[in-house]
Amino acid sequence: GEDSHFSWNVEMIGLPNIEETFINLDIDSLKVNIQDILNFHFPKGKNLTISNGIKELKWIDIHGHFLGLYNNFFADANIKTGLGNLVCELMFNNKVKPITYDGTVSFNNLNVGVLAETNLFGLVSGKATLKGKGIKVNNMDTRLVSSIYSVDFKGKKVENIEQIANNITATLIESKEPIAVDLVDEIINARSDV
Repeated sequence: GEDSHFSWNVEMIGLPNIEETFINLDIDSLKVNIQDILNFHFPKGKNLTISNGIKELKWIDIHGHFLGLYNNFFADANIKTGLGNLVCELMFNNKVKPITYDGTVSFNNLNVGVLAETNLFGLVSGKATLKGKGIKVNNMDTRLVSSIYSVDFKGKKVENIEQIANNITATLIESKEPIAVDLVDEIINARSDV
């Protein structure tokens, strides 16, 4: 498309043995216009279908790095969109068993309500960290910690929310039952009264 482009530099040492090839990838700019994605025609006349929330991103602009082997690396990205900004970092090692990972995502004024197609939430700013090992239930040892600095919930802006326990986050994400919304209501009302 006219509004999408990719500018990058890559250095690869160790080819043709990809398993031992060190990759140094610098993404100067990966800019994608969502409309360009929708206009892309795949073979056999197939088109990509995306949700209305993703369409509302309008554009995505990524700057970042990838350093290491394909299965043992560090990557970071600064992602700007029409609905807010994210900064991500990930260390991943699949050379050990079980695999290990350590990642962080920070988000600033991300319009979660539009993205998730719900009127419960508006702009959200915060940080989430995921650290652990294993991806199978029998060997997984993972910790998710999230801090929400500000959130628009049901039209009410709440700031300085220090920690949201991962079980509350999981309940809200996985459950569509009113109890999850009631629980968040209680937390926000208690926090905004302080």
